[in-house]
Amino acid sequence: MTFFSICMGVSSLILLPVMLKLCGRLNSLRIALFCYGMSIAIIAFASEFWWMWVNLAVQLPAFYMQSIISDLVTEMVPKEMIGQALGLVAGMRQLCNLFSAPLYAYLLVTWESFPQSKEYPGLPWGVGLIFVFVAFCLALVLREPQGTVYGTDDEWPAPVGIDKIDAIAKVETVPLLCGGADEDLDFA
Repeated sequence: MTFFSICMGVSSLILLPVMLKLCGRLNSLRIALFCYGMSIAIIAFASEFWWMWVNLAVQLPAFYMQSIISDLVTEMVPKEMIGQALGLVAGMRQLCNLFSAPLYAYLLVTWESFPQSKEYPGLPWGVGLIFVFVAFCLALVLREPQGTVYGTDDEWPAPVGIDKIDAIAKVETVPLLCGGADEDLDFA
């Protein structure tokens, strides 16, 4: 185990629950976004190696964003749509993972041709800082959900096309594999 993974484990077990209890979910998300922005700024403007150790301390709360976002989504979305909402969050996360590596690779290779790249080799990370700043501004607009998980249909309007989903769910389906559903299967 590396020092970084030990710090992450300890902070997830101790710091995250304390931060959630003291600050609430939405303020914890704002703190995590702020720490992530600070981490990117340190990477962008670091000119010496010891700044990476400073970055480690600032970056630990930033790793809580995914669990806090998932928790907020399950709190803000009606029960019957939680799976779809979490799937959307996972899809957005995958898109970010897919496009961020080629984008940063292109920016870093392009940045090497400039003379300023010798002083500040990580300045292309400033593009990520812009994205984090926009996310932080959006988090400032969000409001903490009131009460517990929404449980009644009166609190949320029905999504468009929900009657079609109910109709599709009531259609009899025929198993396509292994014949019929009542057939005993012998794999020996």
